[in-house]
Amino acid sequence: MTIRHLKIFIEVADSGKMSIAASKFYISQPTVSQIIRELEEHYHTRLFERISQKLYITPNGQTLLNNARKIVADFDALEKNMSRLNQKALFRIGISHVIDVELFSEVMDSLHFRSPDSDFSVRFISDTEIEDLLLSFDLDAGIMAGPTKSNDLINIPLINDYLAIVCPSGHPLFEKQCLVPEDLNGQRFALTQKGDFSRHALDTLTHNSHIEYKSFWESSNMDFIKAAVLNHNCLSLTSVRSFSQEAAQGIVHIYMSIDSGWNMPINLVYPKKKAISEPLKLLQYIFSHLQIPEISETDNIRTINL
Repeated sequence: MTIRHLKIFIEVADSGKMSIAASKFYISQPTVSQIIRELEEHYHTRLFERISQKLYITPNGQTLLNNARKIVADFDALEKNMSRLNQKALFRIGISHVIDVELFSEVMDSLHFRSPDSDFSVRFISDTEIEDLLLSFDLDAGIMAGPTKSNDLINIPLINDYLAIVCPSGHPLFEKQCLVPEDLNGQRFALTQKGDFSRHALDTLTHNSHIEYKSFWESSNMDFIKAAVLNHNCLSLTSVRSFSQEAAQGIVHIYMSIDSGWNMPINLVYPKKKAISEPLKLLQYIFSHLQIPEISETDNIRTINL
């Protein structure tokens, strides 16, 4: 006697017809009759009475039916639960455009090593998109620039970073020790896409200062932003860390503001209403143990007075 015997028996009892059970289980009607006969022989009792071409379950058959339903339900639940054990949990991460790709690649290597039973999905998108997808529970975590707007999200600071105007060595503003907003009027900029923290900061700056900039290059890829600044002699308002090596080499000057509005901490973000999962804990742990140098004030960093 097998689980299949019980499932076919339940279908015969529910439908009152062997033909329906045969059709459902893709077997012949004589095979259904044989299975019922095997059950009756196994339990030494009649399970059905046939009256006027219709099957009626006997009292003993009803007892078997009640128990069979429980057994089949428990077996199906067991199959489902055991199947889940073999499925890796998917953890979805949204990454801001300003995050260093090599740095995050190192984080992902560590995450895979420490959580081999999880699958990870990574999307490089704007800060606004990350926040929206976290609120709709279409992401499990985000690593993004600056604080979130929603109070329904938890922000955990990971890395200190700042916004700054980046100016390449061939630009007319390169020799200036200090910038003012009017210096930026009419200048060409390499821009991140709308929805990013840095793009919002630049739009706010130009609006408040009543100046305009020229959008020369727009990209969600930081390597393309770098190429535009270094090869096409335009400015950018972006992460200090993104150009730290170039600043140290004197290829660019970085103009920072003492305005706290240009502080741009890189945060680990997740929904308040979501349970803290093991991959989320690991992300925070891995970032806390990364060897990330502090920003040096001597690395060709100058000021902009807002």
